[in-house]
Amino acid sequence: MPDEFALGREFAVFAAYLGSRDAGPSAAAHYVNAHATLPAGSDRLDRWLLVFARTGRAACSLADAYARRARPYGLLRRKLVLALAVLEAGRETHARYDEPRPDSLPLTLAALTIAGGSWLARTVVATVILAPLHLAAVLAPGRRDG
Repeated sequence: MPDEFALGREFAVFAAYLGSRDAGPSAAAHYVNAHATLPAGSDRLDRWLLVFARTGRAACSLADAYARRARPYGLLRRKLVLALAVLEAGRETHARYDEPRPDSLPLTLAALTIAGGSWLARTVVATVILAPLHLAAVLAPGRRDG
């Protein structure tokens, strides 16, 4: 199991990816405490995706895009959901996630189109980068679960 410092760094990367600029030590502490509720055990691909995602916000974005298709209920996605729950419930960060952002219909449609195109582009790039890793995880000899 990762130590508290590593989990705090992991939470900082996940919070940045999820759009939080102000997640403080209190939110990180809640993430570390809640981390114990995650199910134990993961396979090689889950662990490799997590290691890749921890390297930074852009890598986390790619790992999430790939995991959405390859491991929708895997360890990375579960940890991202946990991080988002902590951010949504946090005293310092909940407003950013709970406040509505009203806009005109054309701006809303444009924002949705851009978000969808961005997600598609990230999924393609993530597949090019991470599919070989997935193949290696499946074909490499050794323990497959952990």
